[in-house]
Amino acid sequence: VGMIRSEDDIAGNQLAKELIKKEKLNKLEIIYYDDYYELLNDLNSKTLTGIFIPGNYESLFIEDDLYSSISNNTVVYKSITKTIKKTSESGNKSTSEPFTILLLGIDSTVGDLRKNDAFRGDSIMLITFNPKTLSSTFLSIPRDTYVPITCRKNREMKINASAVSGTKCMIDTITNFTGIEIDYFVKLNFTGLVDLVNAVGGVDIDVPYSFCEQNSKRKWGKDTVFVKEGLQRLDGEQALALSRNRHFPNDPGAGEMRLQCPTYNKGPRNDFIRGQNQQLVVQGIIDKAKNIRSVDAFYKLLNTISDNMDTNMETEQILSFYEVGRNLLFNSKQGVKDSITMERLYLQTSNLMIHNVGSAEIYQKRSLEAIVKEMKINLGLIKADPVKTFSYDANVEVELVVIGKGLFDSTKRSTVPKFINQAKSVALNWATSNGKTIKVTEVGSDHPLYNEELDNNVVVGQSVPAGTVTDQMSSIEITVQIKK
Repeated sequence: VGMIRSEDDIAGNQLAKELIKKEKLNKLEIIYYDDYYELLNDLNSKTLTGIFIPGNYESLFIEDDLYSSISNNTVVYKSITKTIKKTSESGNKSTSEPFTILLLGIDSTVGDLRKNDAFRGDSIMLITFNPKTLSSTFLSIPRDTYVPITCRKNREMKINASAVSGTKCMIDTITNFTGIEIDYFVKLNFTGLVDLVNAVGGVDIDVPYSFCEQNSKRKWGKDTVFVKEGLQRLDGEQALALSRNRHFPNDPGAGEMRLQCPTYNKGPRNDFIRGQNQQLVVQGIIDKAKNIRSVDAFYKLLNTISDNMDTNMETEQILSFYEVGRNLLFNSKQGVKDSITMERLYLQTSNLMIHNVGSAEIYQKRSLEAIVKEMKINLGLIKADPVKTFSYDANVEVELVVIGKGLFDSTKRSTVPKFINQAKSVALNWATSNGKTIKVTEVGSDHPLYNEELDNNVVVGQSVPAGTVTDQMSSIEITVQIKK
């Protein structure tokens, strides 16, 4: 049976040991792992009979292509529940100081987020705000971004993997990845977003394209949410649908969407566009917040979403930020988009298929550097570069520059190719070009990997799986068949 090695992991280690003691499972042979994805891989391959995993494991992994059938292929053998005091410290920034806040949209419809620290992040948004300059920056981090996970000994995985180990791991991973300290976090699930948008009377958004999506309960059919392109007021279900949509009706695996809105196929759609749509929803909510005129109304709003929200802000801190924000917005006769500068940042990535990970986004260091610089300027940590003079021609169209977008690194990360069934020379040439040590083992017809249908000097085995990131390995052994 597999168990998480880290003793800091509450569900995968601490509660697992308590369950063993409670149910007298001392005869189990325990094999330790550094992350849940390794656990699941070995469970799927039947290397393991069982694993210790958080109780909300279905919602944590069901959206991963590799584990989409997890609810059908597993059963709960034993379980344990325990109330544990939260260890996250409240932020202590003054309302007059620049601060950062991490907004986490949780892929869950289950109430009371505080019952499980492990979660699946559907959206990850890092915001900076400077109350002195009334400027803010918004960065949506794609959930497939490939980064070192701090609570997994900095092993590189999709950033969403950090959420499985809880909020602290996610925060530490983002801080390590960006160099930006996070003062506050807010986690909000599907139901919480729907209730929040409805509580402020809907949000006014210029929807970039027509689409349809499942509702907050993940239901289609009569519950399908349809939204058409154009400026309009969205209710909670529509705002959630816009925040989640990333597929065309004709995409592989689109399933029910193809049946419900087959003609809604215009406009770019992917994780990056979804991140931009999520920013539109957040901006819309902030804009409507100026209509909350009393403290009582604000408390009522908090009560509406309390079971579907988790945060390290104390109620007094939230109220203090509300008072400051209300004064700023109320003094403006225009919307928040005109009274507060909102800079939308863009993390440029390139896609890479990785062994035991699937489709991952490799962030571009040049893009991240530009983004971090802009955040630090807004936080008052560094000074902005002097503005250069330029000439203006009214007849020339000016393109809006999005910080971080289009900045690619000069070198790309790559993965180990599949050498099996290829000539030995292919593997040797690759190893030479990439500075890797290669060991060749020659086998004859008595070897189990020998294939009579293949030619002489053909690779029939490799020690490093195809799809392994090249800079994560230094040597490889290949098995080559020799015909006599």
